Amino acid sequence: MPAIASDRLVDLHNDLTHYDTTIAQELREFLRGNAVNRSRLLVDEELEEMLRDFKAETPAEIECRRDMLRYKRRIDDVVSELLHMIDGGSASRRTARTTREKKRSTRRSKAMAKEAAPQTVTETVTETVTEPREEPVTT
Repeated sequence: MPAIASDRLVDLHNDLTHYDTTIAQELREFLRGNAVNRSRLLVDEELEEMLRDFKAETPAEIECRRDMLRYKRRIDDVVSELLHMIDGGSASRRTARTTREKKRSTRRSKAMAKEAAPQTVTETVTETVTEPREEPVTT
């Protein structure tokens, strides 16, 4: 938060902090195995609109607003994942992957499969049979 911030930016920061705290409390209850209040597990669209509509006047306020939007989206991701887990899904983001993430994941799994795959007999033989080296004779 910039040292000299408008009252509106401070209010938005306080709203974001409240949103974060609310979701953190529900996540904590879920991890402890307690009941979760689903009415509190909502993506705060109003807060996003207010952050987007905020007219920053200084570069510091612009950066602060950008950071708050980024942080809010991370909280939104937690809300989505938590709702998915509560509804009986797994913790993975299989359906929410972007095309870029899918490509990256495919490349990673191909590389891992290549490393983990057993070598063929010809590869093993090729690696173990090498030309004998002549050792220098020292007297």
